Amino acid sequence: MKFWIKGGQDRSDRATPETGSSVAPVDARSKNSQPGLYVFFGAFVIIVIIHLILVTMGTSPLLEGRLHGPDSYMRMVRVAQLYESGDWYDISIHRSNAPYGEELHWTRPADLVFLSGAWAISPFLGFERALYWWGSFVSPLLHLATALVLIWAAAPFMDRERRFFVVLAFAFQVGIWPQAMAARTDHHILIFLVFAAVLGLTFRLLLRRTGARGALLAGMMAGFGLWLSVEFLVVLAVIFGALVAGWFRYGSELARLNLAHAIGLSVIVALALLLERPPVAFLAEEYDRISIVHLLTGLLATTFWGFVTMLERRQPEPKRLGGRISVAIIGALCAVGVMLAVFPKFFSGPEVDYDPRLEPIFLNVILETGSLIPDSLGGVVGFLTFLGPALFGVPYFVIRIIGGAWHETRMAWILIGLGLLAYLPLSLVMLRFSPYAEILLVFVLADLLASLFKWAGRAGGLNWRTAGVMIAAPLILLGPFLLSSVLPRQVAAETLGQCKTSFLVAELGRPTGLGHTPLTVLTKFTDGPEILFHTSHSVIGTPYPRNASGQLDSYSIYSATNMEEARRLVEGRGIDLIVTCRASPTYDHLSDEPDMLDARLRKGEPPDWLTPLDLSEETEAYYRVYRVVPREN
Repeated sequence: MKFWIKGGQDRSDRATPETGSSVAPVDARSKNSQPGLYVFFGAFVIIVIIHLILVTMGTSPLLEGRLHGPDSYMRMVRVAQLYESGDWYDISIHRSNAPYGEELHWTRPADLVFLSGAWAISPFLGFERALYWWGSFVSPLLHLATALVLIWAAAPFMDRERRFFVVLAFAFQVGIWPQAMAARTDHHILIFLVFAAVLGLTFRLLLRRTGARGALLAGMMAGFGLWLSVEFLVVLAVIFGALVAGWFRYGSELARLNLAHAIGLSVIVALALLLERPPVAFLAEEYDRISIVHLLTGLLATTFWGFVTMLERRQPEPKRLGGRISVAIIGALCAVGVMLAVFPKFFSGPEVDYDPRLEPIFLNVILETGSLIPDSLGGVVGFLTFLGPALFGVPYFVIRIIGGAWHETRMAWILIGLGLLAYLPLSLVMLRFSPYAEILLVFVLADLLASLFKWAGRAGGLNWRTAGVMIAAPLILLGPFLLSSVLPRQVAAETLGQCKTSFLVAELGRPTGLGHTPLTVLTKFTDGPEILFHTSHSVIGTPYPRNASGQLDSYSIYSATNMEEARRLVEGRGIDLIVTCRASPTYDHLSDEPDMLDARLRKGEPPDWLTPLDLSEETEAYYRVYRVVPREN
């Protein structure tokens, strides 16, 4: 076929002296059929075009001068506070959950990414503008970097043709777009970049393309991922499973590498604790943020692989598969027993300490915690959008792995398979895990597409095979998303007549009006971070589970039917302004019971201790804002 443009030979496709087998799959194409560098450049251009489309279509709010979502604003507030105070260990957002402050479960590495870039260009723009513009473009840059890392990650078991399709498949993973688009300033795409790097390093470990240093680096990168977010525990579980499978196959050689991996993991987690926490809080037990709990995980892995390495040297039994399986089972049971004895809440997940009263008013209405199980037409749309590629990738993977394909590189595909086995069910239960599944599917889809083009190319020239593949390829990459886009969508109640937060923020920040003096504002919890970013005001509720008291007090005030009780809560918080949206309840499932404070405020019937304020015409169309009247002494 003329589709591929001649390129130089890739050194990674040559046989290695250590294994005597080709790094590329057994059906690798000759060098004359490999895509050249500018074909890869074309794939990256596609990613750039996608980002431009997201901006011009308004999916990204960059052209409006806004950021995407509450997390983006809160991240900027956190970084600006670090810049102003220089207090590294202070993780409290002082103007949130007024008057007490709010501690977030986020960690510092992502803060450094935003802070360092903004500081570098601040001489030209000033820090505030530099932070906004750098923050707005970090995610697309990390998106492109992730594509580069995926090319590198696939090198030990894919030829250049397949690696081109890795970039192409990654470009069209729709579920990653919202995390990577311009004006999205949070840590998710950084996590996916590290995930890609961890996969690449672990592939090399499992395929024995690296030594102890590479294994140590793989463990350190996994530890860095855990430092970024404790949701990386699932990644660690998948990797541990693959390392055990590698040990079953290769024995003591993999055991030594696995020991180096566990040491690297433990070192980085210990370093993270030293950098994240002051000495007095080093032993603090937390489950939603890296803590001593997670250091124990690394130490248990180090202990297990140290014991296995020693046992392999001294005893013949572990050198047999049955013996290794027995040792693995005993080791797993011992590790679970130790964790249950020391940190029994570990197995209840990162949200174990969250207030259960938040579930109906907050946790159950957050999009990223929603389910992708297609139990309705709206569910089908969500499934096709975020997991549609699995409809092609999973059957192909199963057929290929059962059929004995990828013999020389099977351990890499076992890691991918274990990842899919973990992340596809998790994604069905919780949307936030779907990008991990999509990244793993990228390798499968790349192999599928390369195989299709190879099959078409055997006939030579243009023919029905070529035409069919040219039609099938875009359908595989975008078919599920295009189908979901034409199906009727269920519109969330909060989006019907949704209020324009930008108008509210402009009103609250007007220097000659409400922005003249810092005030404490009660409003919908999703508006809190944007108000903190654009004004000097304080807020009560924010969309984070550690702010349980702010969420619960906000809900209690808006849902109150006893006006004296509501007033007591308002005065206890020192609230100056109460905001309500005219079009919809402040909390999604609040009823329209006329005696509730929220309903009364939306109708313009406040109690006598609230005074309506005159607003600009734009703000008045969406909001009502009331000032709290102090009690007379």
